[in-house]
Amino acid sequence: MLKRIEIPGYGPYVFGRKKLTEGATRFTSATTVGSAPAPLSIDSIREAAKSLHPIYRAEANMLGNNQYGCCTCAAVLHLQAIFDCAAGRTWREPSVADCLWLYSQTTNPPFDPSTGANDNGAEMQTVLEFWRINGAYSDGTGKIRSWSAVDPSDTHAVNEALETNGNLYAGADLPDEWLKVSNGGTWGLAGEPNPDYGHCTAMYGKNLNGLFDNSWGFALTVTWPALAKYFGGESGELFTVVPA
Repeated sequence: MLKRIEIPGYGPYVFGRKKLTEGATRFTSATTVGSAPAPLSIDSIREAAKSLHPIYRAEANMLGNNQYGCCTCAAVLHLQAIFDCAAGRTWREPSVADCLWLYSQTTNPPFDPSTGANDNGAEMQTVLEFWRINGAYSDGTGKIRSWSAVDPSDTHAVNEALETNGNLYAGADLPDEWLKVSNGGTWGLAGEPNPDYGHCTAMYGKNLNGLFDNSWGFALTVTWPALAKYFGGESGELFTVVPA
């Protein structure tokens, strides 16, 4: 059963990052970070994210993650919209229906958008590989070139991923304190990760203080020490994708 909590002034929160189960397929990227030329710069990604942020703040464009555990798919669609905008392509505003379709394609047993059945969360690697092969949308559009794992404790690797690809696809068991951080706030070192609070989010830039992040309609900063502690090891995962 996915964890769902209400915190007045902050939530509701639904947690849907599912850790790889024993014996599950562990995909590996076809190419490593930077091996294919990426057409987008971190500056273009950042500007696109800034211009698109108002759509993230609307409740509808939490893409259902305030009702279902579809954070892994909401992060994909937010990143894909940023990629399209940054590349100057005609971009589509992702919808709840788009997110729930992607969620249904990347869960086993499949999530049922019409009834909400099988809302059990999704594995990030499964979602990434589906995104690469099939695209983010039901018409087959929105594919990526590749994806790679990144060590969150290796600042050089994180910087390389951001400078080369302009993004991080990040998952963590969040500490309790992070659920009471408002828009514009900071996710820093804040106690132990809570295994009930598995979440996936999109990061799209950085500064000396940390990484720029969008979660549940909030613009947040994840500090560098927090990235290393929560988004690696037993409690987290960190990837970057090469946009098409």
